[in-house]
Amino acid sequence: MIAQPGWLNELADSAPAAEEWRHYEAWLQERLQAVTDEAGLMRELRLFRRQMMVRIAWAQALSLVREEETLQQLSVLAETLIVAARDWLYAGLL
Repeated sequence: MIAQPGWLNELADSAPAAEEWRHYEAWLQERLQAVTDEAGLMRELRLFRRQMMVRIAWAQALSLVREEETLQQLSVLAETLIVAARDWLYAGLL
């Protein structure tokens, strides 16, 4: 949170929700549009993962989500990151 103080404002403006995992793919794709190299890809994937993990932890700490919903968010987040990395790298081969 110290490295990304804007995330706290974002949490205040838009509280994490149990169903927000449905937006992970679109949110990540939006961030990856400007990426031009592999280092940039890795940086954006790390930042996205950290930001979503903060949102997941925040929701869990405030009891906004059930344990099952937290596990689903974590699972979808992992899959979203893996698929996005694979797709970006594959597109670079074409």
